[in-house]
Amino acid sequence: MTTLVLNPMQRDLELFEEFDLSQKTEPIFFFYTWDRPAVTVGKAQRGREQIMAEATELGIDCFTRPTGGKAVLHGGDICYSFIGTQADPIYGGKLRDSFKAVNQMVIKMVNEVLGLSLSGANKAIGQLGLSPNCFANAVCNEGIYADHKIVGAAQAMGKRAFIQQGSIQLNRIKYRLESLAKNLTLSDLSHEQYDLIQLAMELSSKR
Repeated sequence: MTTLVLNPMQRDLELFEEFDLSQKTEPIFFFYTWDRPAVTVGKAQRGREQIMAEATELGIDCFTRPTGGKAVLHGGDICYSFIGTQADPIYGGKLRDSFKAVNQMVIKMVNEVLGLSLSGANKAIGQLGLSPNCFANAVCNEGIYADHKIVGAAQAMGKRAFIQQGSIQLNRIKYRLESLAKNLTLSDLSHEQYDLIQLAMELSSKR
């Protein structure tokens, strides 16, 4: 597990760009938590300026991810970053293939650590195209539990490598941006409050 840096999205971008230009083949994979609420938006997300303005007004840090997807409210979640080559025999391939492979790995790890039965969505569900919130809908292979999206992810491709960033929504945090639709977290569904740092350490030990 890593310690949160000032701008984790910039950190991930720099790691990805360096990896993409190198000849490295061993994937980079780590989990981390947030020490205070923050919002991340996809690099090409529509309306991200409004979301960032609302976050700033509330005193919440807001960062642009090097990957796509929609806005994520952090602080009650565990995040991960995976950087690998498109030629990787297990996690590589076209975007759809690598997205599925990494998601399946993360879902399996979460199930083993928490003793749950999350599964990968076999079709798109939720408010498709209507909400700026990443967790208002799920695309194929994202992690769902009791018909609610719990594990979200987004990816970007480079020349020879790819990066996938994900959020595992466990505990609800008090902040809400008006432009983000409400979503249920795993603690809402299971009525348990999770120790994020401890779980991040346990997930890291499963790598």
